[in-house]
Amino acid sequence: MVLLLTDIEAARERCAPYVDETPTIASPRLSAELGTDVRLKLEFRQVTGSFKPRGAVNSILLLSDKERSRGVCGASGGNFAIGLAYASSRLGVDTLLFMPERTPRSYLDAAAAHGATIELVPDIVTALRSAEEAGEAGRTFLHPFDGAPMMTGNAGLGLELMDQHPATTDVVVSVGGGGLYAGVASALAGRRPDIRVWTVETAGADVLGLSLAAGHMVRMLPTSHARTLGSPTVAKAAWALATSGTPSGAGHTVVSDGDALRCLLDLRDELGDLVELAASSALAAARRLGGRLGESVVLILCGGNITGDELTGLRAELGVRPAP
Repeated sequence: MVLLLTDIEAARERCAPYVDETPTIASPRLSAELGTDVRLKLEFRQVTGSFKPRGAVNSILLLSDKERSRGVCGASGGNFAIGLAYASSRLGVDTLLFMPERTPRSYLDAAAAHGATIELVPDIVTALRSAEEAGEAGRTFLHPFDGAPMMTGNAGLGLELMDQHPATTDVVVSVGGGGLYAGVASALAGRRPDIRVWTVETAGADVLGLSLAAGHMVRMLPTSHARTLGSPTVAKAAWALATSGTPSGAGHTVVSDGDALRCLLDLRDELGDLVELAASSALAAARRLGGRLGESVVLILCGGNITGDELTGLRAELGVRPAP
């Protein structure tokens, strides 16, 4: 699958009334630490707290009237559920969501607040299968990360990033199923093919890392605390970019949940906001990459749907003490 720049630009314009343009800001402290200009793309300030409405809105806007009238369905461990529920509510479409039983209450409540019907199932694999079956039964199934409409919607973030910071040389983005990575990397390649895109996952949610090690796409049952990265598969478009040998697939890093949590705490001190492990893993990767990064790197902070109580629980489970 090749995402065309013309389609990405059209999606950005199409979705503009429904999603926010999030800021990209300089970080003098991280720049001094890493020895290069560091910018933070604050996508966790997006409506619903993550990038997910971008693809969800674009996907629904491209449906036919008949497809919309049947209602849509989807599967998610959190952010896509909220993003799809929001998009459906704004566009007047009925939504059925399948979510794992271990999904935090905050995600369930946020999706329900936008009017979605939620069915809990044992895990994300079951959720995806159930959503596909609901699609076969009559609803319109929207995949949480795969498909051109979803990815071109997400790609608007990449266009924003370049408009906001034209001097970008490197981008670090986390991978769950790869829909954000594929969209952003395609947008960057369409305008600035020299920009290097580095990917990161947390151990236990590293389906791309395992696939790269195996030399072919594999499946897994995620176990990482970074639930919003927990995908059993990676999109073919993301796999193609990661193995392309081009700047779009500059390199891949797998970090521990503990390292991502320590970076979450550092970013909280930096920004005064909480971000998810999926977002803070970008900083963990940048610290690993060090001198391999170019003159100006943008870290995409993709989501911030985490509560103080959830953070406390993560600290206890991972043995990471609060700062003195």
